[in-house]
Amino acid sequence: MAWSNIRTLIEGWLNTSTVKFYNTVNEEIEPVENLWTTVLYGFSNSNILSFCRSRLEENSFTVVVYGNPGLGWNPVITAAEQVKDHIMAQSDPANKVQVLDYTAPVEFTTGDGSPWYGVEIIYTYQYYP
Repeated sequence: MAWSNIRTLIEGWLNTSTVKFYNTVNEEIEPVENLWTTVLYGFSNSNILSFCRSRLEENSFTVVVYGNPGLGWNPVITAAEQVKDHIMAQSDPANKVQVLDYTAPVEFTTGDGSPWYGVEIIYTYQYYP
């Protein structure tokens, strides 16, 4: 999971991306766009850095880009790459969060009940609370 300030930061970045962002965490949505994105938050671990108990947390978030049926893979993966470039160009004004790395895109379909095609990229970051 991610702290509220980290969620606010990452979702702010996604809201300024060229691909429409929807927060789908505990919300029901009905996107009207052919391409759209959302975010999921991963597990974390932390380390004590000093005798003063300063900490370093390492965590991940997953950005998922969905495309409507019939678009094919190319626009969805292209959109995921654009979002990746956008995220990696961002910085935290407080200098507490640093995105370190990302995975190659992973594609999937969401099944018969929801026919979207999706591509996800997992990002790792460090947080100095």
